[in-house]
Amino acid sequence: MDPQWNDVFSVEDTSKKWRRIAARFDWSGLRCGCDQGARHVPSSFAALVAAQTEEEADGAGLRNHIEVQSMLFESAVPVVSMILAALDEELLTDAARWGLLYLLMVLVLGESEHVEVLSGRPDLELECRDAARDGIPLLYEELRKERVRGRAEYAICILEALGEDRDELIAIRRDI
Repeated sequence: MDPQWNDVFSVEDTSKKWRRIAARFDWSGLRCGCDQGARHVPSSFAALVAAQTEEEADGAGLRNHIEVQSMLFESAVPVVSMILAALDEELLTDAARWGLLYLLMVLVLGESEHVEVLSGRPDLELECRDAARDGIPLLYEELRKERVRGRAEYAICILEALGEDRDELIAIRRDI
């Protein structure tokens, strides 16, 4: 377990599913868009989950780290599962929910960064989409129960990237 991760959360603090997912990874060994590796990603993710305002939910510490201008680093893949777990389990503010859905959309629509291709991970976008498929029912729920303006559009983009029928998605949205 990475020391920075331990500084923020107790190893035993796996009360939330997303934390249990995060605890499975050696974050210091994963590539990130910064030159320090991904050891900060779990604490940055925790800040996003706890966001109270749109400014706090802008993904600082994740954007330009797990992805840079939609170019994905290997640390993005486990974050997809963490996002789905947080969306499913957490009592989130509207700002945090919006930030998580936006980040998920960026990750499923992104593509592998050049350094990842050279390192043998040319299909990170496919890995992100595969991980996101576990959340298809949850994303349909987000589409049907939009509480924050714009979230349904993010859900449509994500679901379409996962191969769901766009016409059906728009029809569901129209019927709400």
